Amino acid sequence: MYLYNWKELLEYYELPHSSNALNINKINNDIKDIHIYDFDGTMFYSPSISADIFTSRAKDYLIPFKGMKNSGGWWCYQYSLETYINNWINEKNEASTTNNPKDRCYCDQCKIDHKYWSYDIIMKIHDSYKQENCLTVIMTGRREDRFKDTFKRLLKGDIKNRTIFHKELKFDCVFLKKDYKYTMQYKLNVITNFLKHFKKLKSIKMYDDRADQIVGMRSWWKKQRNYRIKYKVIAVIPKVGKYDNNQQLKVIQDLINTHNKNTPEQVLNINLSIDEYKYYAIDKGITRFLEMFLNLEFNAWNYEKGILGIQLLNNAPINDEVEWVIKKFKISQGIGCFLELHNKQDVNQKAIIITHYKESHLNTYKQIIKHDILNNYDKEIDVLYDTKRQLEYIMEINDEVKVKETIHLNNELKLTFLSLDNTVLSFMANMTKVNDFMMIDLYE
Repeated sequence: MYLYNWKELLEYYELPHSSNALNINKINNDIKDIHIYDFDGTMFYSPSISADIFTSRAKDYLIPFKGMKNSGGWWCYQYSLETYINNWINEKNEASTTNNPKDRCYCDQCKIDHKYWSYDIIMKIHDSYKQENCLTVIMTGRREDRFKDTFKRLLKGDIKNRTIFHKELKFDCVFLKKDYKYTMQYKLNVITNFLKHFKKLKSIKMYDDRADQIVGMRSWWKKQRNYRIKYKVIAVIPKVGKYDNNQQLKVIQDLINTHNKNTPEQVLNINLSIDEYKYYAIDKGITRFLEMFLNLEFNAWNYEKGILGIQLLNNAPINDEVEWVIKKFKISQGIGCFLELHNKQDVNQKAIIITHYKESHLNTYKQIIKHDILNNYDKEIDVLYDTKRQLEYIMEINDEVKVKETIHLNNELKLTFLSLDNTVLSFMANMTKVNDFMMIDLYE
């Protein structure tokens, strides 16, 4: 598709809305820099399906371009995202705030923002928007025909829904996919049009979390042999949100019902089994901290990497908050790696967090019970934290893309609601959100 000028280009892709519309007066032909920000997993921790509760067959049906013939599956279903956005708005409305926020605030509302949004990326968007002759673009692979209303509400509706970390999120335009099946095709087509129409352009920066697209976009640029413009794709550590199981099951059921209504030739059913065991998904901030710290401190251990952040409980109270003390890091070869916890008020009440495991959480849990892993294990090490250290975390997406992030432990402790007693960490968890352990399968 050829667009004849830069206004036509922006108006074609820009998400239309009567309020906060495309500011043509701010944007002009003197644009020298373009900063492009991905949405899912980059700036917003959009929810994925919980890999540990779905069978392989169910995941194949739910992932786009695989099982569901017409609907596109989880990532093409409006309410899989919109329901999570509603969770953020509702939680934030109920939280208290501070009247005098500092540069980096840790009030209750900001803690909720940290759970759903990337602080670093949101601050970069603010900086881009303030930069003279810089076009600030939010570009997502979400389809315009399915997500237009969702993004209107979130990014172009009520100002309070764009106020994140006490600042109104400002940008020049929001692009949704409308003319290509594959996201990378669509994004590269837009960039090609940028190159044609912004004659004074000197640099393009892109922030993205998907390794395949990062590699693909870098490879594409090398073939352009454009030495006049600096082009940089910045790899962002991918992060996804997570529903609690009961809410996710409802969203999945709604997705299946919508699919069955629109695709009668492929009617799907849900086979749900609920196990008697209980578990609690710990806060995302704690998950991120433990994931980074464990990778830093224990990367010499030989383990299979799995999903981090499921806390398995043994006779845990379910009507109150519990302060869990993070005590030991344990390894059981052939089963997984675990953090041992105990209740600060009752040291005999133990729990574990599966940090890395070989199979599903349910199968791992059964192995733990069978082999009495809480008391029998191959190796252990006390978990001690030195908050004076500056740690550098290296994430290797593949051989071509590496990301480094420096961690200031004191800031991370505040961010993730962890408290420190000398060198021993603990955190509070609300046990009223304990769920039944469920396994979801789909079949035609």
